[in-house]
Amino acid sequence: MLYKDFKVLQDQLIDILIEYAHFLKKGAQLHYKYSSTFKEEILKDFKLRNENTMLVTALTMLNEKKSLDDVDNYINGYKKKYQNEFNQLNQRLLAADTICNRKIDAKEKKELEQSFIEFLKNFNPILRLETNSDYNNGYELLQLLYQQDNYQTYLASYQMFINTYSLKNFLGVDFDKYVNEYMNIMQRITIDIENKKKNFPYNKEDVFEDETTIAREMGDFRAKNNILLEANNAIHKDFVLAYGEDIKLY
Repeated sequence: MLYKDFKVLQDQLIDILIEYAHFLKKGAQLHYKYSSTFKEEILKDFKLRNENTMLVTALTMLNEKKSLDDVDNYINGYKKKYQNEFNQLNQRLLAADTICNRKIDAKEKKELEQSFIEFLKNFNPILRLETNSDYNNGYELLQLLYQQDNYQTYLASYQMFINTYSLKNFLGVDFDKYVNEYMNIMQRITIDIENKKKNFPYNKEDVFEDETTIAREMGDFRAKNNILLEANNAIHKDFVLAYGEDIKLY
């Protein structure tokens, strides 16, 4: 394959990568917005589901005639696991709040967009078939900052990155290897986009059409949590009868 033919294919991949970057940013921002808007409902859902799971499992252990020590050890272990996971979830939700409240003007947003697209064209690890973990982690950090519209931190990190890594000379690569990889990558991206469109957070885009759709989602979320709460109350009653006392997860 001639270099000019290779460049045509590479430019096609770059166009797909740019489209993919926009698609991933849209998903990330939907995720942040959903997490921030429904933070309290998400936390309540997490608490109720975990407490119900813990109590039902403990009840099953009691029905199977497991010792009280085994049940106590299970409950104590679950509480520790839950607390760690709850703290992580809470931190992510607080971060989503911060991201959603970040102020970025139109000029900065345009500069950030242009900078990242230029960065993608020159340094995307997929184009380079890069396997260096530090390189990939650095690129992923800049991509995350771009998705978060974190203008100042992006600029500082971008400067650090381009001072560390040089542009790649594609004239000396094995064209056949790159062509095969590029074709596989384009196919995988196309499939990934189609799969992601069907799932969270992309399937929640309609929630933010207007205040009515947001209120409807809030109502649905609260109705589901009320069902979990009713189940929780019933499980607590069964657990007290079997265990002799009530146990709270939080």
